Amino acid sequence: MLPFMRWSLAAMGCLIVLGSLAGRWWERTMVSKGQSPGQVMRFFWPPLLMGLVLIGGQVPGLLHAPYPVVELADALSFALAIMAAITLLFALRSGVASSGGAAQCDSHDGGCPPGSS
Repeated sequence: MLPFMRWSLAAMGCLIVLGSLAGRWWERTMVSKGQSPGQVMRFFWPPLLMGLVLIGGQVPGLLHAPYPVVELADALSFALAIMAAITLLFALRSGVASSGGAAQCDSHDGGCPPGSS
């Protein structure tokens, strides 16, 4: 792969991580102002992990690290990718990432229906 393409993947990983952290910070400031936390606060982990996967998979090779270091970084990136997939599946399963999660609770007069988060 061309070095420019590898650096662009690492930069995209940095942007994803920064965007995820900025979204988390924004949601925390909104909650401190009295608004509802909503769905985004619990959905920042998968983008954060995928950004770290992109960074960890590209940067050691770009910095000409020794072969064992590159292999270790690839193994850790693979483990992070699996963790990101698992957290995304749990988020989708619980309805956090779907559009109907919080809207259901707001439409009932008696609060959230049993079994919803």
